[in-house]
Amino acid sequence: MDESSPKHPEPFLLLWLLGLTLAMLACHLAIGYARQATRQPGRAGLAGSVAVGALAWGTGIMAAMALSVASQPLPFVLGYSVALLATAWAGAVALAAVPPLLLSWRPKKSFALVGGAVFGVGITAAEAGLLWAAGPLPGLAWRIDSLVLAACVASAGAAAALWMGLIGPGRAGRQRRSWRALAAVIGALGLMMGIELVQSAGDLATQIGSAHSGELTTAALTLTAALLAPAVLALLTGMLHLGKQPGGDGDSALAPVAGNRRRRRRRRSLWQRLFP
Repeated sequence: MDESSPKHPEPFLLLWLLGLTLAMLACHLAIGYARQATRQPGRAGLAGSVAVGALAWGTGIMAAMALSVASQPLPFVLGYSVALLATAWAGAVALAAVPPLLLSWRPKKSFALVGGAVFGVGITAAEAGLLWAAGPLPGLAWRIDSLVLAACVASAGAAAALWMGLIGPGRAGRQRRSWRALAAVIGALGLMMGIELVQSAGDLATQIGSAHSGELTTAALTLTAALLAPAVLALLTGMLHLGKQPGGDGDSALAPVAGNRRRRRRRRSLWQRLFP
C-alpha cells in the first residue's frame, strides 16, 4: 500500500458526502426562493427572496467547497486567510443573485443558460480563491484546460438545474416536485464536479505547506462548514416554507377538499414540504 494514502478513508469520504448533501440542499433552496421571487408583487419582496436565495446558494456551495478540500488527506496543516476567504464567499453569494434576477425578469431558456454560466464561472473562481486563500507553498501552478473544463461543467449543472426547476418540467404539472428534486441533484453534482476539477487543476496535493497555517485552520473551517452552514440552510428552509404563498402553483392547503383528498394530501405532506 502507498504510505501517502490514508489508512482510514471513511472520514474523508463522509466529509465529501456531507459537502454534496449541502450542495443539493443549497440548490433546492436556490430554486425555491427563485420561484418565490417570481410570485412577489413588489420590488421589496423580489429583492428579499433573491437575496435570501443567493445567501443560501452561495453559502451552501462554499461550505461544500471547504468540506471537499478537507476531504483530501494532505501531508501538511492547511490554514486560510480570513480576508481572502470572506472575499470568495461574498463573491459567490453576489453571483448567486444573478440567475434569479434574470429569470424573474425573463423566464426563458436562454436566461437560464446565461444565469447558469455566470454562477458556474463564479463558483470556479470562488474555488480557486478558496485555494488561494490557503496560501499553498511553494505555490499552485494552474492548468488552464482543467479550469476551463471546470467552469463548463459547473455552468452546465447550474443551467440544467435552473431550467429544470424553474422553466421546464419542474415549473408545473403533477410531477413538478420530482423534477425539482432532480434539478437540485443535477445542479449539485455539476457544481461538485466543477469544484473537484478546480482542485485537480491546482494540484494541491503537490504542495508542502501553507502560508496561513497560523490563521484559520482547516479544522475550524471544517467545523464551521459541517455545523454552522447546515444550521443556516435549515433556518432558510424553514423560512422558505413558512413564506410559501398558497395557490401559487396549485399547492394551496387552504382550498376546500373532500375527505379522501385531504387524506392524500396528508400522506404527501412531507414531500410537499421538502419540494413546495
